[in-house]
Amino acid sequence: MSQKEKLTEGIQADGTVIVGKPLSCAEETPEKITAFFEGHCVEVDATVGQTLLDSLLAAGHSPPYSCMSGACTACKAKLESGCIKQLEPGSLSEENFSEREFLTCQAISLSKVVKVRFLSEN
Repeated sequence: MSQKEKLTEGIQADGTVIVGKPLSCAEETPEKITAFFEGHCVEVDATVGQTLLDSLLAAGHSPPYSCMSGACTACKAKLESGCIKQLEPGSLSEENFSEREFLTCQAISLSKVVKVRFLSEN
């Protein structure tokens, strides 16, 4: 993604999905991910191009997940703040995205800080 690329929220022409306010974060480098799951709040470093789930796992945390391919929805989360890009829509619908729901196994951060809440009770 070019820093000058103008993004809009929703499904993009290339099939990716932007969730959040992209105009406010198009030039930011991801730094932190705050995630709520299973009664815990954790903060980890974000890595450019790495999915949110991979960042959490690399930091030694165990958020809910299963297939890692976007099919099972075990890693579904709701974006509380920031902006993400879901690389593949997976099994989610436009309604999910309009509710700011996305799959952490398919999403990378586009903003300096993102805050997410996992929806699975696994």
